[in-house]
Amino acid sequence: MGPVDITLSDLLDYCESNNRVCPKSVCWNTVRCILPATPKGEKPPPIPVILVESLRTSEIMKRLVFRKHLQWAYDHGVLEEVDRYLRSLSEDQWHHTYESDPINDLSN
Repeated sequence: MGPVDITLSDLLDYCESNNRVCPKSVCWNTVRCILPATPKGEKPPPIPVILVESLRTSEIMKRLVFRKHLQWAYDHGVLEEVDRYLRSLSEDQWHHTYESDPINDLSN
């Protein structure tokens, strides 16, 4: 690995710092759009837990699904692109543990 290469572990650490769970809905969907098409014969990554579904899903499950997206990015060669995008997000574009305003999350 070169000096500018990031690791999956580095990105996971960043994404879970500051009590982050996952990006808010629109931002998470953007991450999903960065991921390449599913190669024939492979299982696709899970659908992001966004919009109304995020109201019914625990923080742990959101984080697990998001981790699967990061793993998919790593496995399919787009981790650096996902890393650049996620590090460009402002803190208010992330869902954090113990946030209690799910309606606001829907608009972001």
